Parts: sequence; structure tokens; C-alpha cells
Amino acid sequence: MKKYILCVDDEPINLRILNDLLEEKYDLEFAKDGKECLTKIENKTPDLLLLDVDLPDINGLKLCKQLKGQQSTSKLPIVLLSGHALPHHIKEGEKAGANRYVTKPYDIDLLEELIEELL
Repeated sequence: MKKYILCVDDEPINLRILNDLLEEKYDLEFAKDGKECLTKIENKTPDLLLLDVDLPDINGLKLCKQLKGQQSTSKLPIVLLSGHALPHHIKEGEKAGANRYVTKPYDIDLLEELIEELL
């Protein structure tokens, strides 16, 4: 059975890229904002969450921290995806509880390695 990954990004092109990269190996679902992400997680907890930092409603860092603070999702592996690549951005991701922080554009091989490592 394929592992279930929830991909959250407000940019359709980024979701299409993740779909093209990962659809053969994983069971994927997509959300366009934090609210939709939370609804999908309530219905079914993913094996891994790929979460954009810059979402229109709930900042990805806040959402990560919220999920890591809840008992039901505290162990959920979260990879933050962001165009912000400065060291302090990465530290903010770590402080929020993210398992990994990947900058855009993705190194496809690195992203796949991280996913395999976390699953």
C-alpha cells in the first residue's frame, strides 16, 4: 500500500510539480490553504505533510507549530517548502517543529530522499 502524502501550496503550478514528481510512488492529496489542510487532516492523517510556508490564510510556520502541538498530529513528519532560503528562515522552520526545510526550486533528488527518510 502506498504511503499517503498531503501537499499544501496555494500555487497550482507547485502542486502540479509535486504531483508529477511523486504520483507514481505515493498516494497524494492536495490542499490550497491552511484551512483546507486542517480539514483534510481531520478526515485522514497523512503519513507525511509537504507544507508551503507562504499560505494565504494561515502561515505555514504557524500551522506546523499548531500540528506539532496537538497530540493527534505531534508525530506527523512535516517538510516545509519555501522560497525563503536565508539561515534565519530555516531556523524559524526548525523552531516551528518542522522535520525538514526545503527551499524552492526543489532539488528533486534531495526532496525524494528526504521523503523516503521520513517515511
